[in-house]
Amino acid sequence: MKKFQLKIEYILLIISLLNFCSTVSLKSMSQNNFINMENVLENMNSIESGELEDTFYQFTYFSRELKNQLKEIIRLKDYADENQKEKLTEAADNFSTSIRKREQQLIFSYDSILYCSLILCFISGAVIFYKIVHQKNELLKIKIINEQQLQFSRNLHDGIAQDLAAVKIYLNKNETEKSFFYAEQALKDVRYLIDSMHAELSKDFVQLVKNNLENFETNFGIKTDLLIASSSLEKIDSRIHIELLRILQETLSNIARHSGASLVNVKITEVGRDLNLIIKDNGKGIDPENLYSHSDEKKHYGIKNIKARVDHIGGKVEFKNDGGCTIAICIENIIR
Repeated sequence: MKKFQLKIEYILLIISLLNFCSTVSLKSMSQNNFINMENVLENMNSIESGELEDTFYQFTYFSRELKNQLKEIIRLKDYADENQKEKLTEAADNFSTSIRKREQQLIFSYDSILYCSLILCFISGAVIFYKIVHQKNELLKIKIINEQQLQFSRNLHDGIAQDLAAVKIYLNKNETEKSFFYAEQALKDVRYLIDSMHAELSKDFVQLVKNNLENFETNFGIKTDLLIASSSLEKIDSRIHIELLRILQETLSNIARHSGASLVNVKITEVGRDLNLIIKDNGKGIDPENLYSHSDEKKHYGIKNIKARVDHIGGKVEFKNDGGCTIAICIENIIR
């Protein structure tokens, strides 16, 4: 059974909140006491000595100077002559000044504690927020890695495994030229998959797209052309970037495996608040029946994955046959 562990940042947050609330309460009580003391300070001559000692006990207990001043006031109250009354008035004024200074010091101390509590609360909250965001990012990375592994296994099954199976068949038939062709195709697929897996997602999105197209050209010998007409790409959530990159990789992999194309055009455009990703090749296109058929889902993993990813980010995808295959993706209201 997993033991419950209260993390230090939560402990600090609780302590700072308790400290803040208790200090506010104490400050309010002290201010009420000070209001009552003002009345006593203004009428010291007419108040009994015992009441004076009780009223200012919390001050005189910690200050020998205030205690001596109060004793002097009590002593002078026993004399009735004018000379002693003047001394009593002077002593009372000095005592009142000292009490008000203590009052200001105490209020300043309360305010300092309140500010420190707020700062500690803010720091604790910031640490908690950072850890929550960091944890979410880590979970997102784990999810991406799992998706990459799943996609890698699918690509191995759909492309490379079939190519190697063809190599075996043609070797048994002693058809060396065809065996060599499928072996070369499998090698290209492996290289492209490795390059795709090594993409550094922390890089600039546009640079990641360019790197992916360069890897595609190097491994498959198919030329690419990139057009980017958007000034707001970096303002879009990084999760959208990741999904768009995976869609591009999936599409390029399908083009290399099935289309027979020699050129791929990639356009990323911004229309109002919508973002468009258009990928077009000059290959043989897609059989329209394959787009909506469920008879052989394993055969159409690529199309299925593209649809799922687009749907996941709230976009729409359209497949067209127009001298090749065009995949047009639109994500509405994504640009702020």
